[in-house]
Amino acid sequence: MGDEAFRWQGRCSMRTAFPALSFFEALTVASVAVPLALHWAELRAVLPLAVLCQLISLAIFLRAWLAAISHQYSIDGDIVTLKTGLLSRRMEQVNVRDIRSVDLAQPFGQRLLGVGTVMLSTASEPMVFRNVVDPDGVIAAIHRLRRA
Repeated sequence: MGDEAFRWQGRCSMRTAFPALSFFEALTVASVAVPLALHWAELRAVLPLAVLCQLISLAIFLRAWLAAISHQYSIDGDIVTLKTGLLSRRMEQVNVRDIRSVDLAQPFGQRLLGVGTVMLSTASEPMVFRNVVDPDGVIAAIHRLRRA
């Protein structure tokens, strides 16, 4: 490959949380705005719904954020690495020559958001890169390295 080895780093993307976050934020606004438009006294009745929507939004955000910071993916030369965990860590490495197949799972929602799940089949257990931005580019890079 010459002096410069191919390098790529990625994380689990937070993009997949945006639709759910948007829905619950809109629901929060609607649950407060409608009673305000009608009558102030009704605001007390829907305030628990607004608080619940905010708590759900916070939980969705925290789940996506924790997934993003606890999953690291990299390709460094001929080695593909998956690191997971926050407090306890796990690292899986595989040589690109040991990869038997590369698969992509990209439902419609993920296609709209430009993310996908890349699955690498090896002799041992599969390696899964979840919610990767530009999954087609990652797959093309792995195929290039396998042919080199």
